Amino acid sequence: MSYIHDALKKAQKDKDGVSASYDGVVAATNTGRSIPLWKWALGFVVFLSLLAVILSKTTLQGDKNDTHILYDEGLRYQRTGRAGDARKKYLAVLKTAPDNVSAMNNLAVIYLSEGNYPKARKLFEKATELKPDCVDAHYNLACLHVRTNNLSESLKRLKMAIKLDVRVKEWARMDKDLVGLRGQAEYDKLMDVMEMGEREIRSSKSQDDE
Repeated sequence: MSYIHDALKKAQKDKDGVSASYDGVVAATNTGRSIPLWKWALGFVVFLSLLAVILSKTTLQGDKNDTHILYDEGLRYQRTGRAGDARKKYLAVLKTAPDNVSAMNNLAVIYLSEGNYPKARKLFEKATELKPDCVDAHYNLACLHVRTNNLSESLKRLKMAIKLDVRVKEWARMDKDLVGLRGQAEYDKLMDVMEMGEREIRSSKSQDDE
């Protein structure tokens, strides 16, 4: 059996000659491809762009909420006679939302009450440009033009306001600012025409009910 033993010894010797010696833990090698730097950069740019959009929407929503709060505060101050505080709030609204017609109209009303007619007129007219169906701004311009003795322009604005909302006629009857129009033929005709129109509507409804 010695030849078997010798053969085994020879095989072991040959094996030891081929195998590398073990020196400890073998580090694993990375056989996969690394991601190019430009792809990392592109991904980062896309991430920043998306983040900017999200932050922008969040900011706009926050500004919108702030605008509503400022406007409500201004309206509350105006109704309680604190015109100075109301003015500050409306100006703050218009700084954030320059096309806010309601704040524009209310600020103009404050200027009108203070006798600052140029500023009031500018804001009222801008409000009607931005929102042609803004009844309040047209009506307020009618009042302003009476104060500045421009009766023809006042009647023009009053007609527009009544056309947009027939209830304006009742405002005109009660409003001291429009006293200067009363007795004017065109004003009286305008009010009579409106009354005739209302009577015709009421008559038509009565006939339909019958």
